[in-house]
Amino acid sequence: MIVRLSQGGRDDRGTSLAELLTSIVLFAIVGGIVTTAITVTARTSRATQTRSSDLSAAQLALDAMSNLIQTAAQPPAVVGVAPVAAVISASSDDLGFYGYGHPGAPPEKIEFAVRGGVLTETITPSTNTGPGACKPPYSYGAASSRVLATGVSMTTPVFTYFGQPTVAAPTPTPMPLVGSPPTLPPTVVQTPASNQGLSAVELVRIVLNVDQSSNPAVAPTGATITVALPNHLVSSVPGSAC
Repeated sequence: MIVRLSQGGRDDRGTSLAELLTSIVLFAIVGGIVTTAITVTARTSRATQTRSSDLSAAQLALDAMSNLIQTAAQPPAVVGVAPVAAVISASSDDLGFYGYGHPGAPPEKIEFAVRGGVLTETITPSTNTGPGACKPPYSYGAASSRVLATGVSMTTPVFTYFGQPTVAAPTPTPMPLVGSPPTLPPTVVQTPASNQGLSAVELVRIVLNVDQSSNPAVAPTGATITVALPNHLVSSVPGSAC
């Protein structure tokens, strides 16, 4: 007797070439979407971290500068010599002034300058000592410098200068820079409108656009502050011991 075994409809042909190719294409599409999403997320995260780092660097530099700028004051005049302004030099990328950061000590020469995208703070202390240290003339020793920020963009001026707001001009206009390179001239006071030089500076606006990365897709991150600069005789500055 012959017995035939039924295969129950089983198909041993396996996966066809067409099905395999379809699976490969689908996997490739899904893989491409996932890879693109991961790449975009990573790029966005890096850009966000870069902007946050740039903003932090700009704010730290602004804090350091504003603390010193608020110590600025006109040093006492030498007998027989016209008094000098608190501001020594002023341009769009450079600010120098006399600062009284140490009570009872003669003024330091303080300068902030941007060169090649690097913002540097330079302080030159006076070598005057003794009971008459605060009296001019002053002699100065070796300067010390430190970097406050890198990647500083000069697409806009870093420093802009203003006089003190008045009732007639509650929003003062920026003082014009003249010459080559453009700087603020010494003031020749004829009328209030012409008082546009170093001794007329009362406010300094600082704009720092910082880009410390090499990623061209990330624009410089900006921070701004306006600081009062006490451009008055040091003896009239509250708390001064000079």
